[in-house]
Amino acid sequence: MRISPSSARTGRCSRRLRREWARDGARCRPWVLAALLLGHVLAPSDPASGQVPKLVLHSLTEALPGSAWTVRQLTRVGSRLVFADHSQGGIYAFEADTGWTSLLLNPTEGESAFHGDLLGGGNEDLFAQYPDTTEAQPIGGTDGTPSGTRLLLATAFPGVRFGSPASPEPEHYVRNDHLFLSAFQPGELQAVWASDATPGGTFRISTPLPADEAVPCESAPMAEGLLLPVARFDGTTELWFSDGTPLGSELRTSVPYEFSPGPAFVLDSGAIYPCFAGAGQRGLCSTDGTAAGTEFLGVRLQSNFFGGGNLAYFEGLQDGVIHLWRSDGTPDGTFALDAPATPEVPSFPEGSTAAVPRGLVMRALPSSAPAEIWIITADGVSAEKLSTPCDEGGGCESLPSNQVWRLDGLALFFAFDQERGTWLWATDGTLAGTRPILDMNEVEALSASVEEDGRWYALGRSPGLLEQLYVSDGTPAGSLRLTEFTAAFALSHGGAYAPELAILDDRVWFAASEPATGRQLYSA
Repeated sequence: MRISPSSARTGRCSRRLRREWARDGARCRPWVLAALLLGHVLAPSDPASGQVPKLVLHSLTEALPGSAWTVRQLTRVGSRLVFADHSQGGIYAFEADTGWTSLLLNPTEGESAFHGDLLGGGNEDLFAQYPDTTEAQPIGGTDGTPSGTRLLLATAFPGVRFGSPASPEPEHYVRNDHLFLSAFQPGELQAVWASDATPGGTFRISTPLPADEAVPCESAPMAEGLLLPVARFDGTTELWFSDGTPLGSELRTSVPYEFSPGPAFVLDSGAIYPCFAGAGQRGLCSTDGTAAGTEFLGVRLQSNFFGGGNLAYFEGLQDGVIHLWRSDGTPDGTFALDAPATPEVPSFPEGSTAAVPRGLVMRALPSSAPAEIWIITADGVSAEKLSTPCDEGGGCESLPSNQVWRLDGLALFFAFDQERGTWLWATDGTLAGTRPILDMNEVEALSASVEEDGRWYALGRSPGLLEQLYVSDGTPAGSLRLTEFTAAFALSHGGAYAPELAILDDRVWFAASEPATGRQLYSA
């Protein structure tokens, strides 16, 4: 179903809309089917203002007045934007080049609130899982068009209850337009399945085993597809592999280590898993998906992996002592980072470290002193202080965030000094390469992420500027404030969550609320 700006005013529905919603996405309900019109809002051209032209998409006020849209889970599917709308219910697609809006799917039929998990990205189908109070969660898929939107209902495979995706990382969910997930079968047997949200494209990958004898572990991407370990409670692990097709799915080997379902770290040529090596010996195992390429690393994981790149960093236990470790997946390349002058760090809170090519950038918290930014080199032989994020003895509690973000070969963090105030800083891991890049004075609250285009985007809130969107590529020239909204909670819609972002055609698209337009789509 498509809606043009002209036909939206009439509120009429074509005959096509009266087809079954399972095929085309929804029954004819004019009150939810308003077009999005394109309108340009040109911001000041002065670079110092941090403004760029932005494009606002808003509903026809006579057809859908006020805050009629509640855009959530905005993502990209091929050349379209797809989002869930919690006010109207259902999933919608928007074509940026034509301005067409399509209602793809409304499984609730207006009876209850919409819930889903939209994955999206690249040219792959976008998948969703919808709650079903009677049985398992059905699987949904779309290519961004009504005709390519479908639901695989639980009745398609009697007795099979599809569960969670095979990885917590969205980029590891889908291969060959197939979603990988665990499933329970009759007799409480558990296996790994793949599905494109159609009966013919849904198939089992691993051998069904009793749930008290085996458990699927997190998947890890390889060059040709996904590694799908299944840990046997007899002390072995089956290494299954799939490219998202039945012919490309096979059991590669079985290794004499029992992988843990806990966190895995993906390397360029394999992955590292917590594991058991017999007789209750806990440690780490690295694997490239083959028996010869699977090795026991010895050290025991004490926290989640952090850092990034092709080196895994973690707090590890060996001989009763906890140290900061690094690993490249080989026994020789796995060792404790006991560099001289390394500050004592009691723990590494989530988001307090970032890996750069030179080593691990981390936020250290010396006792009774302001926080410091340090780097431990990847070879583990040296450590040096890069910055003191706050030069006030009180601890500088007003920093927007204490997180450290990894952005390509840089690490980003916030710092305060008497000369500049609060700024966003970037470092390549050297003193000479540590510098301020964006003025963030008065910003009191912030949530940020690194998006698909490799840039850092942040929602910042301040008394003077209210709630705005900021961006950085790690350089002063590429760091600026993108928006100039007038609503107090323009981007967060009154909540504490991060803004809805999607990257399409060299632009960032996001949902925001303004008094005159309601919650709509913008781009910059």
